[in-house]
Amino acid sequence: MRIDVVEAADDVFLAIGPRTNWCLMRDGSAVTLIDAAWPKDYPFVVDSLHQIGAVPEQVDAVILTHAHPDHIGVAERFRADHDAVVHTHRAEVGHATGKYHEHVRTIDLVVRMWRPSVFAFAINAIGRGGSHPTPLAAVQAFDDSPIDAPGGRLVPVPTPGHTSGHCSFHLPDHGVVIAGDALVNHNLLTNRPGPRLMPSIFTHDPVQAAASLDALDSLDADVLLPGHGEPLRMTPADAVEKAKDRLSDAGWWDR
Repeated sequence: MRIDVVEAADDVFLAIGPRTNWCLMRDGSAVTLIDAAWPKDYPFVVDSLHQIGAVPEQVDAVILTHAHPDHIGVAERFRADHDAVVHTHRAEVGHATGKYHEHVRTIDLVVRMWRPSVFAFAINAIGRGGSHPTPLAAVQAFDDSPIDAPGGRLVPVPTPGHTSGHCSFHLPDHGVVIAGDALVNHNLLTNRPGPRLMPSIFTHDPVQAAASLDALDSLDADVLLPGHGEPLRMTPADAVEKAKDRLSDAGWWDR
């Protein structure tokens, strides 16, 4: 299976993998990986690197928006095998190192299995190693100061709610926001597209997640790279407005 890799801005890419995304930033021979797919997705991440002319040994940094299994994925493998430094927000360190878990409850998926798309999601999650994520043995914590990494400067934008320490990133030099799961373009339960919050069963604090949309609203960018779905080629303000409208109109099955 060959995944789609979209160049959203100069040397900034969105890789659209099996029900999750990750980003790549390229700077000459060095690469930054933002999020790290599912635990069994190493071949897909390698394929995405090959598509931008890179190999795993060139990944100097792995930066996580959060530590759910479909985002922490192969981060520890890049740290252990390729000496990449893995970064996560200070509020997410305990999650990333396995001290606690903020994952979807099995019962919340089971009661929705009547929907074929939910059954397909659950099968994919199990098959991709989602029930046994690998915690990080070492992580470098950041706060709110800009991170200088291969490919550009990332400004952390804390967006807690989906997890306690979820963090999006603004790339002001590229006009890009890496939103992670703070704002996505695909509902994993219904397969519906459009700017939205993640369904509440995947979210640690849905009220806080909705409030965190305001942190994205005023960012100066013209494209958002979500953790799920295609790139959103619009301003953060427009994406946030659409997500809020969709949240107010959503039925229980779409939340």
